Amino acid sequence: MRKTGARGLASKSKFIQGALVWLRRLTVPSLLFVIWYVESELLKFYPNFLVPTPAQVLEVINEWVFGGRQFYAGRFFTDLSGSLIREIIAFCVGGIVAIPTGILSAHYKPVEQFIDTFVQILRPIPRTAFLPFAMILFGLGYPPAIFLISYATFFVVYINVFDGVKSVDEELKRAALMLGANPRQLLFKVILPATEPFVFSGLRVGVGIAWGMVILAEMFATGNGFGYLLWRGYTFLRMDVVVSNMVFLGLLGFLFDRIIVKIAQRRLRWVGELPE
Repeated sequence: MRKTGARGLASKSKFIQGALVWLRRLTVPSLLFVIWYVESELLKFYPNFLVPTPAQVLEVINEWVFGGRQFYAGRFFTDLSGSLIREIIAFCVGGIVAIPTGILSAHYKPVEQFIDTFVQILRPIPRTAFLPFAMILFGLGYPPAIFLISYATFFVVYINVFDGVKSVDEELKRAALMLGANPRQLLFKVILPATEPFVFSGLRVGVGIAWGMVILAEMFATGNGFGYLLWRGYTFLRMDVVVSNMVFLGLLGFLFDRIIVKIAQRRLRWVGELPE
């Protein structure tokens, strides 16, 4: 009975702590929603075709999902699937290329001399500068979008992985070598585990940048997706359509970030402080 009671109290305490965490997380979005509602519904400093009301945005979302007479009616799942496919494929491609490249470049001097200078030359060039070339080389549709998103993701993940390998404590390396570790064991048993927090940090930043590039690519190089519809909404001065897209983009970005955080929590249990 005592064990059952203790478990019940622990479960209740955990639930309360989780509820408080989510309450704190929702505080700022709730405040922003209140400001938006007061401005658009009551104060009206800007006309509603520039700052739409929450009711207008909900109406757009309803027609976007369930159909109607507007240009965006009933195409939600087409836009959602298009954006998700581009994001997932391109993010995975960029990450899969960046992680081993960053590890090898940071760990082996000849590889660093061969690759890192070229990467640092390309990195300051705005990703948007490659959009015309991507459209000319790959045409329209998925290929130019996937190229741009992968390209943007690569640099963020690469830099984090590179810095992670470089930041591994030299004393830790020497201790492993003194205990008889060979170069392969040093890389896989010491350096890579110590670099994992940097990898997940790069992935978290990279997934946000990838979503930004999804929108950019879809504005000009595709016929569906959130970016395509957002641009059409802007063209027709339908800011309610623009805001509706922004809402879902924010939710999707948050969802992807939570997925990466949950994987990191499972992989990095030995790390003292991790994002919740």
